[in-house]
Amino acid sequence: MDYNTIIVLVGILVTIIAIYVIVKTNHTDEISKEDNDFTSINRNSIRNKDQESLQEMATRMDIAEGDIIQLRKDTRQLMEVYNKAKEAALAVKKQNDEEATSFNQKFNYNLFTQRNHDIIELHQQGLRAEEIAKKLNKSIREIEMVIKLTK
Repeated sequence: MDYNTIIVLVGILVTIIAIYVIVKTNHTDEISKEDNDFTSINRNSIRNKDQESLQEMATRMDIAEGDIIQLRKDTRQLMEVYNKAKEAALAVKKQNDEEATSFNQKFNYNLFTQRNHDIIELHQQGLRAEEIAKKLNKSIREIEMVIKLTK
């Protein structure tokens, strides 16, 4: 084969490949134009969905903020009720303690007078502490203490 024929065949082959590439890119451009139209439609629908989602999220956040504010108010009210109930319970407990103390004092005084009835009776009869101590065989200090506590 001659060099000239090889060069002509290579030239024809290059030309065919170039025509094939040009035709293929034109076809791809048409497809990409269709894709661009489809993509712009998709972009618009996605934007609309995003805006709807954002609006819905903003609405939900407003509702949540309102719920949080209401919960704070309810918590404050519950704390006030709890504190009032606690104060009332403390007042009742204090009153019961005072009554119990008063009762305990009376009870202790009654026990004291019962245990020392002999000393109190002899003192009311007019005997002195020394005479009561000798008669009951107790110390003078004990008799004086009982007499002072019963006055």
